[in-house]
Amino acid sequence: MIVREGIILNNVQAFDHSFEGLGVINIDGYRIFVDNLLPGEYADILIKKSNSKFAFAKVVKRHNDSPQRIDINNEQLMASGAVSLSNISYENQLSFKQKVVESLFKRNLNIDIVKDILPSREKWRYRNKITVFIKKAKNGYKTGLFEKNTHNLIEPTNYLLAST
Repeated sequence: MIVREGIILNNVQAFDHSFEGLGVINIDGYRIFVDNLLPGEYADILIKKSNSKFAFAKVVKRHNDSPQRIDINNEQLMASGAVSLSNISYENQLSFKQKVVESLFKRNLNIDIVKDILPSREKWRYRNKITVFIKKAKNGYKTGLFEKNTHNLIEPTNYLLAST
């Protein structure tokens, strides 16, 4: 199968998470990494970028929701890519991070025993520093976050990561 930018693949299923929290689809050995798609979910996807070994895509239509999926009611923050794991519960985020750390330690250091990740007391509003971008607009300036892999400025109504 030839996967090119701009094509839509219908009813494909993610089977895993990448280290970056992207859904992973495998089509005849070709990997496609998809924003906001969890393992077990089926979706129609739009290929955004591709090469001979892998591609990146976004969900056009999700056909089912994983039991792990939660709704944070903040599409702006999800679009920024700043919180790629916020579509799963905090407990599942910790489990995912533990799996990633164990995999990296095993692969790179040949260490099998890794202590459990310590959970934070705060799930939101824990960062004392965040990066906010400023862009000149017709009527002055706009502030916000860039949409992932673009220069489109998103003006969030709420900065869920920033402490007050």
